[in-house]
Amino acid sequence: MPTPTVLMESEVLYDALADSLLSRADVTRRTLMGFPWLRANGQFFACQHRQRKHLVVKLSRERVAELIAAGQAAAFAPAGRPLRDWAEIRPQTRTSGPPSCSKR
Repeated sequence: MPTPTVLMESEVLYDALADSLLSRADVTRRTLMGFPWLRANGQFFACQHRQRKHLVVKLSRERVAELIAAGQAAAFAPAGRPLRDWAEIRPQTRTSGPPSCSKR
């Protein structure tokens, strides 16, 4: 079971992402299945998965694969089926800050 520190760190990641993006007119907050989500132009792209204590983000399939290969994320697999465009960022496995969402 994740520690309170991990939960706090996960919430901090989500809140930082939300705060930095909500000033844009196309980004809104929604609640779906009891979880806070961010949407851009009506499309969901990030979630604070409070039960699992992870930040879930939608990225390109290539970027998700890179993050998983680097050990910076895990595949998001609701109901056991991995969604290739979604990554779970597990705060307790991070070693040097949040992973970049895009290639540099």
